[in-house]
Amino acid sequence: MPFDKILCTLGCSILLLTAVAQAAPAATAPCTLTVPPNALSAQGLATPYELAGGCKQSDPNTQSFVEATILDPATGEIFAYSPLVITKGTKPAIAPVIPNLPANAIVGIWFGTNADNLQLVDVKGSLKQANCVNGLGNSIFGQFASCNGAGFFDAAQKKAKIPQLGNAKDGTTCPTVRSFAVIDQDQSDNVNTQYLQVGETTAQDTAENRKKLGKKAKVINNGSDNALLTAFLDPAIGCTPFLVSALDDPGATRATLGTDELQASLQGAPVALIPANDPMVLVNGKQNLNKINAYRKEVGQTLAATLKDADPKTYCQDFAKVAPPIIQSQKGLTIKGTTPDPATGNNLFTFLGARFAKSFGADGLNCEGLLGFKSPITPVLNGKGVAVDLKFANNNNNNQNNNQNNKQNNNQNNLNNKQKNNQNNNLNSNLNSNLNNNLNNNLNNKQNNNQKNGQANDNQNPKQTANNNACQKNIK
Repeated sequence: MPFDKILCTLGCSILLLTAVAQAAPAATAPCTLTVPPNALSAQGLATPYELAGGCKQSDPNTQSFVEATILDPATGEIFAYSPLVITKGTKPAIAPVIPNLPANAIVGIWFGTNADNLQLVDVKGSLKQANCVNGLGNSIFGQFASCNGAGFFDAAQKKAKIPQLGNAKDGTTCPTVRSFAVIDQDQSDNVNTQYLQVGETTAQDTAENRKKLGKKAKVINNGSDNALLTAFLDPAIGCTPFLVSALDDPGATRATLGTDELQASLQGAPVALIPANDPMVLVNGKQNLNKINAYRKEVGQTLAATLKDADPKTYCQDFAKVAPPIIQSQKGLTIKGTTPDPATGNNLFTFLGARFAKSFGADGLNCEGLLGFKSPITPVLNGKGVAVDLKFANNNNNNQNNNQNNKQNNNQNNLNNKQKNNQNNNLNSNLNSNLNNNLNNNLNNKQNNNQKNGQANDNQNPKQTANNNACQKNIK
């Protein structure tokens, strides 16, 4: 997907679909995707989804994708399956594999598109039947939708066996889709699914199908944070995503949005959760708590009690604090990595920096406006507008607020010290005054005593005085 598509700057919004599709309030008409009956069953998973609304699977800018993650409630094991999307009016290049689901399987389905918006279309109650969520009221998410996502995560978070995150080659904890070094302005969207395209037709991307279709087949995929993490970043820094067996491709393993989010639940703070200014959770350009939680629920994230729990400024502060140092410190690893989009960066390192700068700016999360400073990362572009290097602000911009806080703290400390010094001075003054008083009192007492002693000497008895006079006479 082109970089600007990844950022979803047009018409991203959310909706609980219970009947027929409704018109999106976007500047451009959405692609439509027909959800088959019994979508959560084995037969439903193997029934192709039909793409319409002027969109085609042969157009890289409107290609759409479906991904299923399946939980075996008896064992806690998880499986992957990629339902096929075909352009309406065409047939699959090869018929989809019918999966062998475990007993009482709990299935979650997620959708992604390279277009700006995707609207799910009902067939005989299929949306309600599969618990599909496309947004809130008439306000769709945009590039994201889900069927039974909340139901899957509710069960999987209790029963699934989730591998630990592990460490990258540089010793840091491996990132997740909730890492501030991975997210962009609309995190946790889109899927890992890939298809094989042959002209106007598509097929599931399996070893058997690749063998049958040969060189005439082209792999197509959905640009996303998930694909960035599992297909590009993890291999570059030495991390392993949560991989599960693919029910449509025997012997193969893959990551899914479901497994990515489950593993992300193990991540330590700070954790990136859908913020209130994510374009996909806005309603008519305004923040909406219900829409935020509708989205969060479908990707297994903690719900927000108030809009403050999804505060964009706090999100931006963590974004600015966490991402630049990691991108900079891992340059030795990512500069050798493959870029997801050659038109954005000439390697994985420059791609990550350019992507951060775009997301940080006014056309992204507008962290610049919220925090009052420019992006800490500036891409160095060649004549074609491709990032070939990155300049880092070394946290000078990030520290403006900290410096201001430190200045305020220093001023307060100085004031406190001044008050303390004044108190000490007053105490010393009192002590000196008391000391002087004591000295004066002692001096006065001594003088008084001397006077008394003098009077006493003058009043010696006459007999002693006479004796003294006699002695003096004898000496003479």
